[in-house]
Amino acid sequence: MNYIEQVKAAVEAPGKAVWTVLAISGTILLVDYNWPERFVGLPKSALPLARVIFIVCGCLAFNSVFKALFLLCGWTLKFLRNTLTGVAAPFRRRKIKKKLLNLELGEVVTLSVALANEDRAVNIKPDSEIAISLLDKGLISQTSFIVPNLDGTGSFNIPMEVWRVMISLVEFRLHNLRALLRALGQFGNGRHVLRALPQAHPAVTQKTEASS
Repeated sequence: MNYIEQVKAAVEAPGKAVWTVLAISGTILLVDYNWPERFVGLPKSALPLARVIFIVCGCLAFNSVFKALFLLCGWTLKFLRNTLTGVAAPFRRRKIKKKLLNLELGEVVTLSVALANEDRAVNIKPDSEIAISLLDKGLISQTSFIVPNLDGTGSFNIPMEVWRVMISLVEFRLHNLRALLRALGQFGNGRHVLRALPQAHPAVTQKTEASS
C-alpha cells in the first residue's frame, strides 16, 4: 500500500478507530512529557511518529466532530422550523379565513369557479381589479408562465394553504359544482350565477338580500 492509499484509508477510517489511535498517541506523548525516562532506548523515530499520528488523528477527529455538530445544527434548525410552523399554522389559517370571508362578490365568483373546477388554477386578466386585490391579499399567486393566454388572461394559482381553508369553510361550500359553470356560460344571467354561488358567504348573502 503506497502513501496515498494509506492517507486515503486513514481519512475513511471509522470514527472509533480514529479516536482510539488519537487516545493512544496522546497518552504516549503525555507520558513522554512527564516521564521521558520511560522511553529511553526507543528508536529516535518513535516519538516523532507518535506526534505525527496524534496530529493527523486530531485533524480527523476534529473533522468528525465538525460533521456531527453540523448535522446536529441542521437537525435542530429543522426541528425548530417545523415546531414554529406548527405553532403558527392556526394563526395563518385564521388570518386566511378572515380574508376569505371579507371578499367582494367578484372575488368570490373567481375563487368559486376554481372550486367548481376542482382545480387551484385561476385564469383572469392580470391587470384587473380582482386579480390585483387577490394578489395583494395573498389568496392567489402568479405562476411561472408569464405569457398571457389567447383571451388576455394570465395564469394564477391558489396556494395550497388557502385552498385547504377554502374547502373547509361552510361559507365556500357549493351545493352543485357544475351549476355555477353552467350559469356563467349563460351570458347575462346574473341571477342564476348568484344562486349557484356559496349561499353562506357574507358577500353572496348581502347581494341576495339587496336583490330581494
